Amino acid sequence: NGTSPNFPSIAYAGRLVSDTLGQLPQTEVQLAAGKASENTCNPFCSSTSTPISRWGDYSAMVIDPSDDCTFWYTNMYFSDASHATGSQWDSFIGSFKFPGCTGTRSVTAAVSGGNGSVSPALQTIEAGSTASLTITPNALYHVASVTGDTCTVAQQGSTTTWKTGSVSSACAITVTFAIDTFTVTAAVSGGNGNVSPATQKVSGGNTASITVTPAAGYHVDTVNGDSCSLTQQGSSTTWTTGSITANCAITATFAINTYNVTASVNGSNGTITPPTQPVNFGDTASFTVTPGTGFVVVSVKGDTCVVSNTSGTTWTSTPISADCAVSATFAATSLVFTVQPTDVLRGTALGMVEVTEEDSSNNVIDDNSTVDFTIAACGGTIDLGSVPLVHGIGELTSAQLFYTLSSGLQIDASTGTVNGSSQSFAVTANSDFKFADGFDGCRL
Repeated sequence: NGTSPNFPSIAYAGRLVSDTLGQLPQTEVQLAAGKASENTCNPFCSSTSTPISRWGDYSAMVIDPSDDCTFWYTNMYFSDASHATGSQWDSFIGSFKFPGCTGTRSVTAAVSGGNGSVSPALQTIEAGSTASLTITPNALYHVASVTGDTCTVAQQGSTTTWKTGSVSSACAITVTFAIDTFTVTAAVSGGNGNVSPATQKVSGGNTASITVTPAAGYHVDTVNGDSCSLTQQGSSTTWTTGSITANCAITATFAINTYNVTASVNGSNGTITPPTQPVNFGDTASFTVTPGTGFVVVSVKGDTCVVSNTSGTTWTSTPISADCAVSATFAATSLVFTVQPTDVLRGTALGMVEVTEEDSSNNVIDDNSTVDFTIAACGGTIDLGSVPLVHGIGELTSAQLFYTLSSGLQIDASTGTVNGSSQSFAVTANSDFKFADGFDGCRL
């Protein structure tokens, strides 16, 4: 006990791993001071036994596992002089630790649910210090949570390194990962169609589908993504991306439909131009339709469009919405006397005659040309006059008097390109008419 009388006491001394070998420089410290020493035999000794000379049989020391620093020590001593008789010794239990010793702590780390890794799985650190972990998600995954049961953990910037706070007791860290979610947007550039949905969330590695619908008369020109590719599904309006690995902005553009309008002649006897022309949806196509000499336009028809005469030789289609094949048909025309001349009494004028411009199918041609009427008489060709056709019909009332008796006369009608002749008629005798000079030859 360090004092006189000096009884057996309980004390400790020791060394740190860094102290000089063979010495115990950590100062001796007394845990319990003894009050007596054993000087008698215990109650089981015989009369001839000598006093017990053994001491310290019941002694033990362990390290406290909670901090790997505290020593727990038990030994025998006499806490009172009266206990020395009969070996009534006492037990003392005490604890101590050396200055500067904080002990070690275990830090474990594990992944829950997979999709990434964490290392190291186990590390032992000084109590009060921090632990570092490397947390690595799989491709297209990210760290969802990092939690410790007795310690906090924080990411170091945007790196894969995570650090605990000060660890005062063993800590079990659990890491979870979640799949990355990306935003896919879709928009139209330039109008003339729509795309949907405008925005959608897509898990990493999955695909996104959009509906791309052009307006009437338009078609899809391009569908491009800034970080993803797209493919049309057959001929449908559905387009699908490849695997999404980042946010992707999709832009769709549309272009107007262009149709091929062709023109040809059914048979011959005229022309129609141009033979082919590209026409945008909703626009019209124009043609120049020219019949040959002595021919007229019978019809100009399209298989998917309607064509009509707009001015002179110009024909124009209705708005084009598909490829259209236009065909022009021509027919020969003639002037037909629909009111024939009748026999004329000598000395009288020709009655009214009527002509109609017709095609070979007896269809009246809507023509407004001028028709000249002539007749071959005994003295030569006589001009009976000219009249304009009104929608293909012309009437002539001539003041020309006929004197010479004749038969087989015919009136000729001509527009310069279209001709016709009447039926025959005759100049007949007129008993009331007589030439004063008695000459009955050729008189016009």
